[in-house]
Amino acid sequence: MPESVEREGHAHPLSLLYRSPYQNGLIFNCDVCQETVPDNLWSYYCKECDYGTHLHSCAVEEEEEEEEPKRGGGSTNNGGNKGSGRGSAASELAAMLEAQREMERMQIELHMEMQRAKIAKKARKACLKLI
Repeated sequence: MPESVEREGHAHPLSLLYRSPYQNGLIFNCDVCQETVPDNLWSYYCKECDYGTHLHSCAVEEEEEEEEPKRGGGSTNNGGNKGSGRGSAASELAAMLEAQREMERMQIELHMEMQRAKIAKKARKACLKLI
């Protein structure tokens, strides 16, 4: 995972962040797809411009760039190796994003179970008061 990437259409390099660039509950939206980026997902961000993206928004662009030379018909061993390395990086990125989504689902489930337990505890206390 590169610490910094260049994105077409943006003048500055984007830095890898391991959490939301915003604090105090502000919502971070991807400037490419306009979807909300959860606080616990990694992203690329330009502090100068307040411009940020999901990781996969930058990865998709890299995949498209690597496919173009293959269509031209001329391929070399070095080009093939670079493409497979990027493909491998893209598959690793996809696996990591899926793992982050699974972690987020598990955190939500844990939170819901904790809330359910609190409600059950209050209900038991209310029942005991009636006795």
